[in-house]
Amino acid sequence: MFVILGQSFSMVWSRHVTDKESNRGSLVLGFVGAILTVIFVYIGLPIAAIAFVCVMAMIIPSRLRPSIKIEQASFDQVILHQPKALRNSAVWLVAVFITMGVALFAQIVVGVDQAWRLMLPAVGCFFVAAVAALSAYRSRGPVQLDRHSLTLGNGDEYSLAHDRFEAFTPARSASSVRITRKDFQDQRRPAYIPCRLYGIDPNTLLSTLAQLNDWSRNGKAANGGQIAAMLAVPDQPSVALGDSVNVKLALPVIGC
Repeated sequence: MFVILGQSFSMVWSRHVTDKESNRGSLVLGFVGAILTVIFVYIGLPIAAIAFVCVMAMIIPSRLRPSIKIEQASFDQVILHQPKALRNSAVWLVAVFITMGVALFAQIVVGVDQAWRLMLPAVGCFFVAAVAALSAYRSRGPVQLDRHSLTLGNGDEYSLAHDRFEAFTPARSASSVRITRKDFQDQRRPAYIPCRLYGIDPNTLLSTLAQLNDWSRNGKAANGGQIAAMLAVPDQPSVALGDSVNVKLALPVIGC
């Protein structure tokens, strides 16, 4: 194994989407949770109040900043891993709604007057937990990337040259990368990469995919070190929506 230092290259970093994060939603959610907690304790439903403590806990995932974890699996392939459970927003959401449902059911079992009215909200919490768990399962596993293709955790492989990658921003949620197959005979629904779960900026991921595709068209073969370096580029706040900038990177080349 040998290391050659000083290799440098540049990538074109483009802003495809702007995620303007605001503390307003988190503050409102925390305030509502705190008020409801106090109210339920006051009216004699202390166990049910735990559910609204969980409402306040729902703001924790939005405050967590999972660090990106990139593994160079081979000379020309890297793997993007999701953070561990305690820093995984999808796991947090499932745990919060399960705890809320359990707290509400526990209050019903205790038998406090009118506690039966909590049955519908309790069932609703378990339903939301099930939906969140299904969503987390569908977006499970690492993302593998080489100079020609991207493979999701479920094993679906997409071509950088032939399939479509674009930014997608759901209402009141962080941006994802949406993948659509251009093969009209393939009727599968678009796939999504929840970038926040992998600690990567969606603009960086899309810029990396575009750079790899451009190099491939021009006969340049990217190595895993270059791919990893591009994926680790942070957001470029000075770049406006629709604009691009050349980012210079340097890294050691590891060979054998």
